[in-house]
Amino acid sequence: MGSRLFLSRKLLGIPGILIAMLAMQSSHPIPNATQPAPTEKPCHICEEGLPTAVTTSVPMPSTRETATPTPLPGACQECRLSADRIYALSTMAARVRASAEPGMGAAIVRGFLFWMQGCPHCQEVLYGVLPELERRYGDELEIWLVELGTQEEVDSLFQVAAAFGVPKERVGVPLLILGDDVLTGSKQIPAEMPGLVERALKMGGLPLPENEVLSALLDSAHATPFTIEVTLPGGEAQPASMEHECPPSGYGLAVGVLIGMAVALLYGWAAVAQAYRGWKMPLPPAAWERAIPWLTVAGMAVAGYLAYVETQDVPAVCGPLGDCNAVQSSPYASFLGLIPVGWLGLIGYVPIFLAWLWIKSQRGLLKGWAGVTLFGLTNFGLLFSLYLTYLEPFVIRAVCLLCLTSSVIMTLLFLLSIETFLDALANEETQRASR
Repeated sequence: MGSRLFLSRKLLGIPGILIAMLAMQSSHPIPNATQPAPTEKPCHICEEGLPTAVTTSVPMPSTRETATPTPLPGACQECRLSADRIYALSTMAARVRASAEPGMGAAIVRGFLFWMQGCPHCQEVLYGVLPELERRYGDELEIWLVELGTQEEVDSLFQVAAAFGVPKERVGVPLLILGDDVLTGSKQIPAEMPGLVERALKMGGLPLPENEVLSALLDSAHATPFTIEVTLPGGEAQPASMEHECPPSGYGLAVGVLIGMAVALLYGWAAVAQAYRGWKMPLPPAAWERAIPWLTVAGMAVAGYLAYVETQDVPAVCGPLGDCNAVQSSPYASFLGLIPVGWLGLIGYVPIFLAWLWIKSQRGLLKGWAGVTLFGLTNFGLLFSLYLTYLEPFVIRAVCLLCLTSSVIMTLLFLLSIETFLDALANEETQRASR
């Protein structure tokens, strides 16, 4: 019993260490609505990650007449604009074009901003840049937002960019068009947009760019005006167009994996607690332990690829669901802003593999300690993976299939390490009884 208490105290220290690390991570400055952190490049547009439910072609009228359109096909009821709302926007767009004629009204600078859900750079511009400029210029600045939610809308962005001389490989979001100027990313937009607006106002304003695709987006109400309609408790402004967000692609899968991880963790702890009382709960067969090295190698491969993406600043292969690039470009992709999470995963799998080798090469007391070490490492890895998996659907609002794969691998390693840990406890008790 003494050895059990000793090992229990050792294991109880694992959650405490993890909590301290997560507290340090949460205290690290993260870009917020009022202080966006400059970033070098815009978000990569992962066409494969577009929601399949809304990829139905939406007809874009080529005329400038405003008519009551029908709701977007395949769109969720809570997130897509109603027909009445679209009609109101179409009418507003017609008034905007009329007021933009020469000699009509005061000087106004008008432009378009393309953005996408799950893009942290877009969040920085929408939360930190546009609200400040709207407060400064008021009615003198009018920005129309185009959210990229369908494949057709992404194709429209590529067409517009090509018309302004921007090749497809250089297109990303956020992308701002003011007159003949095209700005991209959350560094270039805040750095150059205020000066462009100031110069345009001194010259009598800036009309909407003359482009057939942009006119179609405006007429079909795919473009919505940026306005500050919602004030959050902390006083930060939130664009009305982002008040209701659709669940990100892969949301259900991420939540399902998160629940499975939590259930596995609680079941493992319950199995250990019951073993202390002399009761045996069903666990994976001991023969399944042979899968530990293969799972560890697979985990190292996934973590190594994510580390490569994070450090080399290259787009990730996202797969059929989610947006790995949005997750990898979020502030949570690095621990304390210093160490990429992919590197942490790669470093974490190595001692798990070494602990398994230790178990196979030792006998007696040393083998018991190796079993305890393996169980402790997988406990720590599963807890940290739970935290990271929670961030994806609920905080980052983007899902990374590769990250979920690593989480599933760590969950399996934890379940397979329970029997090894219990064997270590039993061997320790046997050796103490024989002395």
